[in-house]
Amino acid sequence: MKNYKKKGMLLVSITVVFLLTIVFFYLLVSIKLWTYNSVSILNIDDDVVTVFTTLDLELFEDNNFFYYDTLKYNYKINSKDNFEEGVILTLELEKSFKLVNDDMIILLPNKRVTILSLIIDSWRVK
Repeated sequence: MKNYKKKGMLLVSITVVFLLTIVFFYLLVSIKLWTYNSVSILNIDDDVVTVFTTLDLELFEDNNFFYYDTLKYNYKINSKDNFEEGVILTLELEKSFKLVNDDMIILLPNKRVTILSLIIDSWRVK
């Protein structure tokens, strides 16, 4: 009788672990997170920010916001100046913008990727 109870508990334990493993891998593949690109700030005048980028302009045109110091800032593109090294954009912000600790980088959302692909990319040597 005791041997039967041990086998039953073992079977239940293996089944629970197997189901939790399947749920874990499903969540790794299904949950998506944003990736961000960093952009350098050249100049700040209250609600106008000038940035330098080598990224595609589509990234700026597709988004209308960026993050800085965990705050979201909405913007509108005023002008674009193309140079050989990259593009200088003038962005008009909805609220005032202040630098913290002389940090000159803002973050733009790029694309959504799964957690599993983020883990795989972090393991690869670049």
